[in-house]
Amino acid sequence: MPDAPPAGASSVAGGRLGAFRQAHLFLTGPAAHFIVVFGYTRLHGKLGLAPGPSEITVAYRDGEGVLRSVLANCTQLGLHRG
Repeated sequence: MPDAPPAGASSVAGGRLGAFRQAHLFLTGPAAHFIVVFGYTRLHGKLGLAPGPSEITVAYRDGEGVLRSVLANCTQLGLHRG
């Protein structure tokens, strides 16, 4: 006569429950990630913490060719005159 499984153990139900837990984690983990990322971004914007327009003041000596390189660097950084 084969040995009976320990009390409280069920191979079929336990296997299905384990798969359900894995599927649950597989689905809720990424969902929670997107809720946090996108929710935080929207909340950050609504609270006025999002970066807005800024102003840069540049002082330079005329005739030394500095302005051209400053404007070129600003263009490379994606800054533009609004």
